[in-house]
Amino acid sequence: MKSPVRKIGAVGALCIAIAAFASAAPASAAPYSDQEYVSFTAGNGQQSQYHVYAAGVPQPSGLFIWTHGDGAWEFSHPNDPYVMGGADGVRAKAKAEGYIVVSALAPDTTGTVTWWENGKKNADYMADLIDHLKTEYDIDSNDIVLAGFSGGAQFTTQYFLPEYSGMLEGGGSIVFGGGGAPETPDQQPWNQDLKSNFFMHWATGEFDDLEHSDEGYDARGYAQEGVDYYTNNGFNTSYYWIPGKDHVIDELFGGIVGEQLALHGGTSQSWSVSSSVQSQSASVTVTIPPGTTGTTRVMANGPGGTYWYEDKTGSGPKTFQLGDSGDLLTPGTTYTFTVTNGGTQYASGSFTTTGTTWVTTVDPDRRYAYITVTIPAGSTGTTRVRANGPGGSYWYVDKTGTGQKTFQMGDPGDRLSPGTAYTYTVTNGGIVRASGSFTTDN
Repeated sequence: MKSPVRKIGAVGALCIAIAAFASAAPASAAPYSDQEYVSFTAGNGQQSQYHVYAAGVPQPSGLFIWTHGDGAWEFSHPNDPYVMGGADGVRAKAKAEGYIVVSALAPDTTGTVTWWENGKKNADYMADLIDHLKTEYDIDSNDIVLAGFSGGAQFTTQYFLPEYSGMLEGGGSIVFGGGGAPETPDQQPWNQDLKSNFFMHWATGEFDDLEHSDEGYDARGYAQEGVDYYTNNGFNTSYYWIPGKDHVIDELFGGIVGEQLALHGGTSQSWSVSSSVQSQSASVTVTIPPGTTGTTRVMANGPGGTYWYEDKTGSGPKTFQLGDSGDLLTPGTTYTFTVTNGGTQYASGSFTTTGTTWVTTVDPDRRYAYITVTIPAGSTGTTRVRANGPGGSYWYVDKTGTGQKTFQMGDPGDRLSPGTAYTYTVTNGGIVRASGSFTTDN
């Protein structure tokens, strides 16, 4: 190897408490679940762990395997948005494209945890892990994607692919911060059938080179070497030198992964949505892809932190009702909604309920305020206007009917204070229809 250092920042030797977890459910069982720190022993005796994120993924599905940089920072921080976590992280983006996501810890027990050191033996471990995952889950063998950063990128292109292209039928690789030409002493003949069914993408910072490295690692040099080698050997290659970036690629991993998986197809199926609105409720119909497991939730968010949601299981068209007789939506109001399954967001949108907005005007003087409310036709029940002042003081008036109604805040026995700010709300049926503020005259 030309350089022994490939890592994210200054990360010391990884110390992980080994926790034994039950193996994933067989492929025939449903639904899938997310599991972390799952132990695995390969046929060569090497032992390590992996995280697997499968909840809500359609069956069959593609398999996306991430190999970490030196020090295994991504593995020990699975929820950090820098690489794996968050709505824009690698995990969410790959799951949204229909992949079971696996973050694999290298079976390295000496010094800093790396994939590329002892790369030949680690490639044997990875091959056994892939075979194991194919027995645990309903994996589309034509869609196995290998991805990784820095030392994990080097391992993918320098060791695993040159040794084990024969076990792959299709998929791709997405490597960041490296990904050089083969260096394994055990390179095997290329699987010629794989080349037309396996995309390869390199993404490295434009300044991730010897000139800008404190550790003597020429990531862009390796990446260019890998692009040239695999292109010349008939693979479908592409690359992106990330403008202005060096070896620190702040929260860009997930976006690039999502773009590449979407570009090359994968196993994703569209989550289509449509909505139908009324004055105080809305229906959101979601077409859930075949094979999707777990619970799908549609959640609508309205003004002032209000929200409504409904859960359903299964696939195909499902209609989610938002707003009911005990908790209605507000007429003439815009809401946003999200569609999630297994903690991953698959769709989003907005809708505006029908009906006339409750229009208000305020005419304050020194001791009173007159709030005129236009109550929409068809409204029933009691409309209340309430004014709130300093120290918990309040005034309210109730009226019935529709059209323009004027509500007087303050009366001869309990007047408002001059030069004072007040807030007010207009409610009907227990729902806030309008709100505002005013200041009395001095």
